[in-house]
Amino acid sequence: MHVLVLSCNTGGGHNSAGSAVLEALQARGHTGERVDFLGLAGQKVSDLVCGAYVGMVKNLPAVFGVTYSVGRAVSTAERVLSVKSPVYAACAQVIPELNRYLSQHPCDAIIAPHTFPALALTEMKRRGMALPITVAVATDYTCTPFFEEEDCDFTLIPSQLCVDEFVRRGFSREKLVPLGIPVSDGFQRRLGRRTCREMLGLEQNCRWILIMGGSMGAGHIRQLVRCLLYLTPEQVRLAVICGSNGKLLEGLRKKYGHSSRIQVIGYTDQVARYMEACDLLYTKPGGITSTEGAVMGVPMVHMKPIPGCETRNRQLFTQNGMSVSARGVLAQAVKGWHLLDDPERCQRMTMAQRSQVAAGAAGRVVELLERQLGEVKPE
Repeated sequence: MHVLVLSCNTGGGHNSAGSAVLEALQARGHTGERVDFLGLAGQKVSDLVCGAYVGMVKNLPAVFGVTYSVGRAVSTAERVLSVKSPVYAACAQVIPELNRYLSQHPCDAIIAPHTFPALALTEMKRRGMALPITVAVATDYTCTPFFEEEDCDFTLIPSQLCVDEFVRRGFSREKLVPLGIPVSDGFQRRLGRRTCREMLGLEQNCRWILIMGGSMGAGHIRQLVRCLLYLTPEQVRLAVICGSNGKLLEGLRKKYGHSSRIQVIGYTDQVARYMEACDLLYTKPGGITSTEGAVMGVPMVHMKPIPGCETRNRQLFTQNGMSVSARGVLAQAVKGWHLLDDPERCQRMTMAQRSQVAAGAAGRVVELLERQLGEVKPE
């Protein structure tokens, strides 16, 4: 079985979900590849769209929030009026390039962990164009604007907790497959806290707090670091992952480079091991990172969300006991310190995560495709 993952570079989450499926495919003896959907229309188009998105999220989050709200309203109105959105029409413009790619690179199934390729596949299906099995994957715990316009063969959603919202947004209940958000197998494997700390050079006899703002290093991380250093005793250490945010990395290293209480990390492929090594996780409420933390079973504090889908992610996690949060940075720091100092509450939180966030989603996606194609795991 050969599978094409069509993703976009608007943040790291969509690509991470796609990569997790590819990892699961390879583990079961199949093959796959990941392609940038917007890149099919030209690298300049991909860079322009993705650069604008990342720039708005990092530098103008309030503007992004307004844009998200407008998109949600437009999406709702168009669904009620049974008309297609401008976003749907724009994605359809890539169909000639996508069809050409598929004719040159045939596959047995297409996974779309992003709205844009899911909409293009929907329009190809509507036109009667030949397609393999198509699977749209929601990577947030909410139905994002325009996602309800997709009509792939299967729609994967993060949790049974999300079913009612997706139904309200126009999906039939039977179409939804709540398998979870695919995350790398590394978040399901355990090496042990002591081993992970030794691997990462973290002191063994301290309590460690991990702070991360997703692939972009977003959020009020500088302020949070200051608050936690003030609130917590000397024996508490901070590990801060800055992702691709070079400015944040440089600023933290310049200010705290000689401090024994902080380890500042840039881009790393060892996020799972840092999560396992630490006692508490601070993260922005992105769908992927929140799922990774829950699958790993780490007590979690959600920082201020990027307005939009992350607002809903945080709401669902806090309402179901899978994380805590607060409005301001100081309040978030206090909440986290109180959580870290309450082992029983931490245990209840990780139990809630285990019961409500599905682990192994990537493998179940592959099993779904195997059943549909009548294939079995190769020996």
